[in-house]
Amino acid sequence: MSPSLRAVEIECAEPLELAKFWSAALGGEISPAADGVHIADEQTGHPSLYLTEARSGERPRSRTRIWLNPVRGTLDDEVARLTALGAVVVERRWTMETFRLGYVIMTDPDGNEFCVESSDAERQVAERRFADESDDLADLEPPPDGKSTTGFAGIDV
Repeated sequence: MSPSLRAVEIECAEPLELAKFWSAALGGEISPAADGVHIADEQTGHPSLYLTEARSGERPRSRTRIWLNPVRGTLDDEVARLTALGAVVVERRWTMETFRLGYVIMTDPDGNEFCVESSDAERQVAERRFADESDDLADLEPPPDGKSTTGFAGIDV
C-alpha cells in the first residue's frame, strides 16, 4: 500500500508571520508545533503545513513547490485573492492557451515558490468542448501572440 502525504514543511525567517499568509490562503487554523507552527484542516484530511524557522548553513533550500487547485472560481480569481494576501506573481504558464488553462508560479511573502493551477471546473469545460466535434470553438480568443503553445509532455496544443 502506498503512503499518504501527511505534511509539507517550509523553512522561513518568521514562521508565525508566514503562517498568517498560508492560513488565510488555505483556510486552516494556526497552532503551535514542536519547532514552529502548524496549519491543518482537520475536516478535509488534507496534508498539514508546517512552518519552521530556517536553519542557517545546514543545507541549501529545497526546490519543492506546493501546488494549489482552486476549489471555487477560476485560476485568475485565486491568483487575485492570493496577491491581495501578499503573494507575488513570478510567471504565468499556459498548457492550453486557447482555453486559458495553465498555472501561475507565485511566491509567498517569504519568497517561497508555489503554483496555482487552473481549477478542475475550468479543465472539465475545456476538455468537454475540445472533445465535442460540433463545437467550432469560434467564441474563443486566439492566444495573444497568435502562436500555439506546448503543453505537458511536449505535446502541441
